[in-house]
Amino acid sequence: MLLPRLALDAARPVRLETARLLRALSSRLGRRLAPHVRSLLGPWWLLCHDVAASDVAAEALQVLTDMARRGELCLLGVALVGSEAVRADRLARDAS
Repeated sequence: MLLPRLALDAARPVRLETARLLRALSSRLGRRLAPHVRSLLGPWWLLCHDVAASDVAAEALQVLTDMARRGELCLLGVALVGSEAVRADRLARDAS
């Protein structure tokens, strides 16, 4: 997969464009992106903590977490960063 290498690229513009790509994918594909979220979360997390791309990557991740809160996307079993992981775990317990 090319995305992890792009997220670690030495050039800031490459990392920024990678974050913009993730934002475009999350907003346009929405729930159709769900099967691929697990493989994207590693590079996404790195981009969220990158000086050059953190704002854009965080916006993209926010789109997915908002969809999960509204019940439009199931992120159960996916390790989310911070308090989102706790919320996902509680949703999983409540659902069963």
